[in-house]
Amino acid sequence: MHHELSGKYNTELKESLRKCILTKAPDISFKDIAGNDYAKEVINTSFVLPNLIPTVFKKNKVRPW
Repeated sequence: MHHELSGKYNTELKESLRKCILTKAPDISFKDIAGNDYAKEVINTSFVLPNLIPTVFKKNKVRPW
């Protein structure tokens, strides 16, 4: 029975995760989002820049905070 439940939950988890993954870039930018400039800057420096220019972060051993 444990195996049956585990399989059911794994299937549900996979489906939930599949719904959260973007398959194409959304047509939105930070300019479209109003307010909280600090949060947008944190997202930009922590996630966006390391993905746009990974060589800077790897070569110079700079780490996004």
